[in-house]
Amino acid sequence: MGINALREMCVRAPLMLDEFHLNFVADFKKYRNKNVSASAKSLINLYRDLHPKLLNKHHRGRVLKELDDDEMDNNINAYGEEKVHARIPGIKLL
Repeated sequence: MGINALREMCVRAPLMLDEFHLNFVADFKKYRNKNVSASAKSLINLYRDLHPKLLNKHHRGRVLKELDDDEMDNNINAYGEEKVHARIPGIKLL
């Protein structure tokens, strides 16, 4: 299966990969084929936004190493959970 297809599936279901499998695919960042390394980097960037706690420290980036574990867990939803807004975000700007 291609890494780009895997990334597209992870956009919809970020809990699809566990920590071991995510870091296994993320290690392809140093692969000598340019397309494979670019795909692995895009998967790493996706998980930096969605769930950085699953990444190893050297894949997280400089800014995310300083965050606590509690701050990293805020933006991931459990399976089947949806984020419901009580009001429209950015309404004060109008």
